[in-house]
Amino acid sequence: MKKLLITMMFVLSSVLAFSQIDYPRIETDSLGQKVVVMTIEQVQKIDNNLEILQLMERAQLECDSLNLSYIRVIDSQNKQISLLEIDITHLKEQITSKDEQITNLQVRLANSETNNKLCEDQKVNFEKQVGVLTDEVRKQKTHKVIGFIAGGIGTLGGILLAILLH
Repeated sequence: MKKLLITMMFVLSSVLAFSQIDYPRIETDSLGQKVVVMTIEQVQKIDNNLEILQLMERAQLECDSLNLSYIRVIDSQNKQISLLEIDITHLKEQITSKDEQITNLQVRLANSETNNKLCEDQKVNFEKQVGVLTDEVRKQKTHKVIGFIAGGIGTLGGILLAILLH
């Protein structure tokens, strides 16, 4: 009996062991469509994993949108920084241009002062020349008047002398 009992247990355990079906498996239903057969635990695991996956995808989308926002902000800041750097270079160029213009104006002012001094010197020389020429004109007028008077007197004297001698 012990042998029978042991044999029975052995047969029963082997039948139970081989009767276990591995899930999930693919079967064909009565309509001829292939279906996947799973245990309830497997379906619950898949459902939970899908929910977790959806939550993670949402979190990733939110992270992506946050990253895009950061990228936009950083990009706009970089553009503003580059514009400010361009403005700084323009201002530096304007400073050097301003310094060159100041130097140029100082040179022009010095040249203008030199020209004014030369003009003043020329004016003084001109006034001296005008004074000298005025004196010469007076002398010549005086000589002319004296010569005219002397010539008139000489002519009158010559006429009188011609009349008297005749």
